[in-house]
This record gives sequence, C-alpha cells and structure tokens, in this order.
Amino acid sequence: MVPPLATKPAAVYVLRACFRAAAYDIGLPFARLILTDSPIRTTQNSTDFVLDISTVNTAISLLAKANCVDEALAAVERTSTCWGLTPDIYTYGAVIEGLAAPGGNLDEALALVRYMVAAQSIAPNVVICNILVQACCRAGRLQEAWDLFQAIPTLERSVHRTQPLWSLATREGDVVVVEGLLEELARAREAQLNQQSHTKSRTLPAAKDFLSKSCYHASLCNLARLGLSDHAERLAGLCKPVDGKPPTPMTFYALVAACEKSGHHERVLHWFQEMLCAKVEPDPLRYGMALKACEVLGRWQSGLALMLRMRDSGLAMDPLLWKRLFLLLGREARGKEALDLVQDMESRGSKLEPICYEATVTALSRMGDKMQCVRKLMLYEEERHMPMGRGAYTSAIAACRDTKDAELALKLYQRMKGRGNEAPSTVTRAALLDVLVAAGGANFLQWAGEVASEQEASGEVVPTHMLGNMVLASIARSTDVSGEAGFKKALEYFRSLWGSRQDPALPLPWTLCNAALRACARLGESQLALEVLYTMRTMKAPVDVVMFGCVLTSCAVAGEWKEAFLLLKDMERTAKAAEMAGLDLSDIVRPNLVCYTSVITALQQGQQWQKALHLLVHMLSSGPVPDVQVFNAVMSACANAGETHMALKVFQAMQANGVAPDAVTYATAIVACWRGDEWRRALEILQRMKADGFSPNMITVTLVIDALDKSRKFDLAVHVFESSVVGYIRSEDYEMESDGPGMLVDLHGYTQPVARAAVRAGLKRLCQMYEQTGKREGVIKDFIFITGVGRNR
Repeated sequence: MVPPLATKPAAVYVLRACFRAAAYDIGLPFARLILTDSPIRTTQNSTDFVLDISTVNTAISLLAKANCVDEALAAVERTSTCWGLTPDIYTYGAVIEGLAAPGGNLDEALALVRYMVAAQSIAPNVVICNILVQACCRAGRLQEAWDLFQAIPTLERSVHRTQPLWSLATREGDVVVVEGLLEELARAREAQLNQQSHTKSRTLPAAKDFLSKSCYHASLCNLARLGLSDHAERLAGLCKPVDGKPPTPMTFYALVAACEKSGHHERVLHWFQEMLCAKVEPDPLRYGMALKACEVLGRWQSGLALMLRMRDSGLAMDPLLWKRLFLLLGREARGKEALDLVQDMESRGSKLEPICYEATVTALSRMGDKMQCVRKLMLYEEERHMPMGRGAYTSAIAACRDTKDAELALKLYQRMKGRGNEAPSTVTRAALLDVLVAAGGANFLQWAGEVASEQEASGEVVPTHMLGNMVLASIARSTDVSGEAGFKKALEYFRSLWGSRQDPALPLPWTLCNAALRACARLGESQLALEVLYTMRTMKAPVDVVMFGCVLTSCAVAGEWKEAFLLLKDMERTAKAAEMAGLDLSDIVRPNLVCYTSVITALQQGQQWQKALHLLVHMLSSGPVPDVQVFNAVMSACANAGETHMALKVFQAMQANGVAPDAVTYATAIVACWRGDEWRRALEILQRMKADGFSPNMITVTLVIDALDKSRKFDLAVHVFESSVVGYIRSEDYEMESDGPGMLVDLHGYTQPVARAAVRAGLKRLCQMYEQTGKREGVIKDFIFITGVGRNR
C-alpha cells in the first residue's frame, strides 16, 4: 500500500532507514513508491524527483529481502527502459541474493548471473559467488558450487566460506573437489604462518579463516568412511594447532578408521601409537582395527600387547578380538604363547570360544614338537568337552607328516568323519595325502587312493599343491588290471601340473614323472611320455631303464612304431658311447627285454616285419635273450606280411634257442601256414600243439581245415574236425546229438570249409551206424542239418 502523503525524496530517507534497521516489511511500501511510474500524490508542489542508481539498488534489495523477488526482477528491467539508468553489480546482486535464498529459484539466479556476464559484461563479485556457492551446496549441486568458488579471485577467497563445500564434497566422495579444497586450505595456512612469522606472534589463526571444529570433524569422518586416508591425514595436518596441543580424539579415531579402510595397515598402527602417546584412550573399535593390522602384517607381539593392554584397561573384551588374536598366533606358529594365553584366560575365569582352542592346536602343529598339538586336541575334546573343528583336525593330521605316522593320521581322519559336524575339506584331504604318500607302502598308498576318490566325489577344485599326491594316489588305486579310470585321473592331474610349470624347461619331481610315465604306458599317451622324457634328459635328470620302457610301451600302445624304434636306437647308441667312454656300468642305461618287446610289438602293429626281424637277430647275438613274447611278435609280423617262410624260420629259431612255445606261438605259426598254403606244416604244428597240452581254439582249427579244404584234402579235414571239434573242443555252436533214432548237425557259426567237414563227418558217422547195426532201415528217424547264417535256418 502506497502511503497517502509522501514525496519520493522523503520516501528515500525512510527507505534507507528501514534497510539499515532490517525493517523490510515497513520499508516495502516506500520501495514500491520509489520504483513506481504513476504520478505522486502530494499536497505541495515540488520539483521533479530524479532517481539515481544507488536508490534503485536499495529499493530492489529491500524488495528481494522482503521475498518480493518478482517485483525486484521487474524493477531491474525498468532500470534502463523507464529511468534510463544502467544496472550495476549491486543491482543484479540484490536480485540474485533473493533468488538464491532458501525457497528461492536457484536456476533463475544462475541464469541471471550468466546474463549479467554475457550481456552486461559484469563479472560477479565475491559476495555474489559466496551466496551462490552456499545455495548450490544446499541444493547438492557440488560441481556448480565448486566452479563458482573457483571464479572468486584467489586473494579474496575465504577458507571459512568453504565449509559447505567440505561437507558436500566429503559426503559425496568427490576426490577432485576435496584435493582442490585441501590446496585452498594449504594456501591459507601458509599465508597465516607467514603473517605470524612477520609479526612474531604465537596466536592461533583467526577462526573465521579456517574450518569450524564440527565441519572439520565431519569432513574427517567422511573421508575415513570413504577410505581416503591420504586426504584425511593431510586435512588433519593442515588443521593441526600451532601451539603444540595434541589433535582431538575424534581426529585419531577418524585417521585410524581411514587407514584401516584404505588398507594402509602400517599407518593404522602408527596413528594408534600416536593416540596412546597423546594419552587418548582408544575405544574397542580402534583396538579391533589395530589388531587386524597386526594380523595382516604378521606382528603377533604387537597384537598380543594390544589385547593385554585392552584387558588391563577394563574395556569390554569382544570375543571376536580374542579369536583374531589366537588365529594370528596360530598362523605365526606361536604355540607356546597361545598355550600360555589359554591357561591365563582360563585361570581368570574367561570363557574362550572353540576357535581359540583350535588356533592353539594349529600353532602347536607348526612348532618343533608337532605331536603336542595332537595331544592337546585330544585333551580339549575329552576333558574340556570342547569340540574341535575342521582346522584343528587338519593341523593335527598335518603334524603327523614329519613322523610319518600314517596310522595316527588315518585315525584322526576317521574320527573327524565320524563326528559329523564338519566334514573333511580339500585342505584336510591334502594334509592326509601328504602323510600317506610320505609313509609309503602298498597299504597306505591304497588308502591314499581312497582319499583321492573322496576328493573327486566332493566336486571341490583340486589345488595345485595337491595335484602331485593326487597323481600318485590315483595310480595306487588302479589295482585292477583291466581298470583305466585311475590312470586317466592321474594323467589329468599330471597335465595340470605339467602345464603350470613356471619354467617349461624344468621337469617335475622324479616320483611324479615316473608315475606319469607308468600311466602313459597304460593308456598309450605317447606324446606326453616323450615330452616328459625329453625334458628330463635335457635337464640331466636321472632316467632309468624302467622309465624308458614306459615310454616305449606308450608308443607301442599308440601304434607309434617310428618314435619307438628311433628311441630304442638312441638308447643303444648312448649306451655304446658311454661304454666306450669308460663310464661306470651302473650309470649306463641299456635297453632291457621290456624295451625290445615294446618296440617289436609296435613294429608288428606297423607291419614292419623286416625291422622286427632285425631286432630279433640283434637280441640273439648281443642280448638281451628274447622270450616267447618277442618270438611271437616277430612271427606275427612276418605272418601278417605274408612271409610264411620267414615266420616258420623264426619258429625254428625259437625251438633252437630253447624257448618253449605257448598257445599263441602255435596259433601264429598256423596263421603263417594258412597264408602260405602250407597245409602239411599246419597239420604238423596242430598235432604238436595238442601233444604239448595246448587246446586249439576254433579259429586255429578253422584255419587248418580251411588250408586242407583248399588243397582238397577232405578226408584230413574231416579227421581234424572230428578230433578237434568233437573230441577236444566242446563248443555250444556245434551239436551232434542222437535223440532216439534222430541226429542233428547245426552248422551255424562255421565257415564253408568247416561246414563241409561237419557234413562229411555227420555222413561218415551215419555210415558207421549202418555198418554197426547191419540194417538199412530204422537206424535213425531223422538226420537234420541246420544251415543258414545267424538266426536264419
């Protein structure tokens, strides 16, 4: 409401008085009167009133402070259009202050600043920037607040004004802004110290130029929560009193927490010690952080001293802290200290958790008298009725490693499984395998195989340090001659170890390589076997003839006759060169019978009869003495190649060297005769085979009959059939039964020559029956021949 009697000059005086007295509601009508364009109601004639920019600024500022921001904005627009005045920084500043006030329109305030700079070329002063910084911080607009603060000239900045920035930046974790604020704080601190040095005053910096205690503590705690320990330590250093007084307790608490959060455990212990030096009593949480740092750094002495100090200070003892201390003592193998601490705590009536006893057992297992941990485990379980967990049992089992007391380790393992509350883990089984493999012996290795099976059944990943024992255990459980599962698992573990070597040129331990080569020989993994052998020989690792034999056998199983033959020749050359060099005979690896047998078997499979024959001749002249298996392989190679004459010569050489033939020998010789149409020799060998007590199988008899049939020796074929099939071999596929006056001959399963011999044998028997009875009729009722293939009759 405009006053009824007033002049503009008088209104100006009243307006200024109300502005100075902050009576914005009273001065509001006079501000509107001054800024109105309507004629002035007055009872006296007066000269024309002329507005100046200072009066306009005062009126606009009063409108803004009275929350009439829209009117103030309208007045700014009329400043140049109606009154011909040029708005200055104070004109815009009054409106910006109103827009930036709580409940105002911050976006319009920022837009007005941008307009002021772009259109009017007026830069905001420090007051406007500080007002907008406060408003942006209230709105959570950190980046805009920081940009506005940086727009303030360096010499006009006030650290005290940055408190809202500190609160918002540390709360949101904006590292860039925090680092900028630290630089501002360092600049102000340096300026204050320089001023002190010039005035030789020991007074503290003025409070208005630095952070308040509440802002400082809040910022420090926020930095600790974010784990920005470097920034927290720098802030604490910049705000440290210059009169030598110690930092506040909250400073120590926050610095310990910040370093713990960031993982700077050395700094945790440093600030904890500084706290004690400043006679600031840590709280239980700080004790826990310091103890964790001791645990990570392996400083059991410091950890033990901390816990004893905490106990003596009367603070409530957290069981988790005791647990952490005992775990630290267990890990650092401080069994004596852990045992003394348990006894001291029990004498004070303190109740310890089972994990403390378990950690004590673990610590004892890593000391000189490892078996003491087993005794304590039994004591705690039986007398204290304190059930031990998986960790204690694992430590006790591992303690049996040095004494190789596999029976005690197995007893502990079975006892652990019987309790049922905690099943053995991979670590437990690894410890038991160490003991069993170290103890050796067939019985313990069989147990190792059982443990390996349990590990595979658990589905848990086998760690690298356990792979070696898993290889040996898997092979130990492969007792069945026909079983290959254990060998396959052994090679699976070995390949993982072999591929994870840091230096591919280095072999694995000799025991593992030996076990792997055995598995390769069984499964025919020739490539892996050759790679292992090559690596061992390159690194001058000891390789005995058994390992060479395993590699050669793997090549034979895989059908790699070239690799086997070349390796055998290399062995012969190496042995000959070593002998010529005068080396000790015990250091020379000569191929033995197994090596030659494996190579000749590979040559047989590869149809290399000439090389096989060459090796046989070498063995007969230089050794080792060939056995029946070698002769059989060479005969088979010659027979399969159609070299009947050479196969029979090998058969004769075998007899000449006093090697007794077996059933395979006779069968192989008959195969050679059949291929060469040597029916006389085949018949002779068959008769000798029977004379030596060997029963020919159906395949051998079939080959002899087939050879006789091709030579049209039908009577001899019938004789062989009658003497072999009926007289010697009871075959379910051949039936010649007389049921009453009937007879049946089943020809299923026979080749055509054998079937013809069977028919002739049946007819021959029928004729014999006629001759014996002297009758022509009624001798038999039916004479049935079942023909066809398979189920066809």
